[in-house]
Amino acid sequence: MITKVAVERLIRMAQGGTYTDEQRLDYQYMKSQLNVFRATTIRILYVGDRYTGKNTRINNLYYQSFYPEYSKFLQTSDCFNVFEVPPVVSLDDKSDGFRYIGTVDNSLAFKRITDRADLSYLNNLS
Repeated sequence: MITKVAVERLIRMAQGGTYTDEQRLDYQYMKSQLNVFRATTIRILYVGDRYTGKNTRINNLYYQSFYPEYSKFLQTSDCFNVFEVPPVVSLDDKSDGFRYIGTVDNSLAFKRITDRADLSYLNNLS
């Protein structure tokens, strides 16, 4: 389901099943609420509950691909590039929503820095 259809369904639910051009709910606000609900659902399914336990798997349907676009206006240094990205789903205290960061053809995956020791080690390599 595409985002526009999902947002329209949310608005219809709040307005008794109707959707008109004179609606009282803001489309962008409802879109942000849809993203909050999506993130909460993914987190609940990942963590599980006291009866089912922790799942630690995310269904492929919940994955959201994102392709960053370079903008010269965001750049502050010649040493690294800055990209505007959507908020990341926080799954639990040890895991965030990033599952793969790299190229489309899997030719280059980036190393994730998990703590200060990793950062120090990588800084000493160069």
